Amino acid sequence: MWNSEASGGDGEPWPGEGVLRRYCVAAYVNDDLIAAVEGWRRAHGIADQPEALGELVRLGLMSEVAKIYRLVCQDKQPRDRPVDADGKRRRHPRPRRLERQELGLPAN
Repeated sequence: MWNSEASGGDGEPWPGEGVLRRYCVAAYVNDDLIAAVEGWRRAHGIADQPEALGELVRLGLMSEVAKIYRLVCQDKQPRDRPVDADGKRRRHPRPRRLERQELGLPAN
């Protein structure tokens, strides 16, 4: 079941959005997963478990987006390296490394 409430300034809204909506989500997890979340929460100085779970979900989704981005970048590169006029093979430029802010991660 999804329960939403408008944020009272807890976070930044998406560009063009007036109010950041927060949702309460019920999920079943085992003791090992809760222990892992609790350890991660303490290590990162996060106030409570719901906030830690939300951050872990966000980080996991951003990780998946980064994987897809890498796959797309690889797909756009030709399989055979082009050859210069002098017959030497050119190297493909490496895809630009994304900065932490671009992935939505907190700065260190």
